[in-house]
Amino acid sequence: MSQPECGAKTRSGAPCRQPKMLGAKRCRMHGSSTGRARAAASRRVAEQAALRAVEREGVQSLGDPIEALRQLASEALELKSYFAGRVEALEQLRYEGHAGEQLRAEVGLFERALDRAQKFVADLAKLGLSERAIRVDEARVLLIVAAVQRALEAPELDLDSAKQSKARTLIAQALEADA
Repeated sequence: MSQPECGAKTRSGAPCRQPKMLGAKRCRMHGSSTGRARAAASRRVAEQAALRAVEREGVQSLGDPIEALRQLASEALELKSYFAGRVEALEQLRYEGHAGEQLRAEVGLFERALDRAQKFVADLAKLGLSERAIRVDEARVLLIVAAVQRALEAPELDLDSAKQSKARTLIAQALEADA
């Protein structure tokens, strides 16, 4: 298999027929020998190798990272609740062992679960998903209002201003009834 051609325009206007450099977009004469181009080519080669390795291992893609974070937060909260129940069921938090008085393992596990749950919840809060969802909903409402407005004013419907006003009133009443 031969290396793909560079394809850059030559002085004569014809496409360059020199082979591209490995991982590069052009041949050495058309910029692939510069430091920046070599670094970019090396990065692309490494990315392609990493993608091939991931495909060979059969790694599943993450999908929606926000949903994955929500799922992890939910699991961390469930784990925290489980260990909270275990700690509540303990008759004493410490016990005597070979090395003297020690904290029970359940207490340590509860503390770790509490820390992890706090971290996930804080990460979700930093994303501001609630505010973003509100902005998306507001944008959708504006799109719907604009679409209804265009439909009411469409010449194909032949609605006069009184009928358009009545239609707006009926739509508002229907929306209030559904709310």
